[in-house]
Amino acid sequence: MGYNLPMKHAKIILVIGIVLILIPVLGFPPVWNKFFVTILGVWLCGIVLSVKYGSRLLTHSTELSQSKVSDSVATPTSHSDDHTPTV
Repeated sequence: MGYNLPMKHAKIILVIGIVLILIPVLGFPPVWNKFFVTILGVWLCGIVLSVKYGSRLLTHSTELSQSKVSDSVATPTSHSDDHTPTV
């Protein structure tokens, strides 16, 4: 993962950590504590996955879209339903 986390993600991870520390002392019922910890854990996993794989997925999707555009421009389409007689 490295140390070059975008600042936005670093701040969100810090806030999630602080909230996770405070949840047990805020006096919520145990069911709510489990719910909040689960939701924050899923959110944290999503952030980690977006940081780890987000740039790779973005690069891959950009390469795919560029190759589709270049393929559609470079290769002419054949019209199989064209009923002109061939000699």
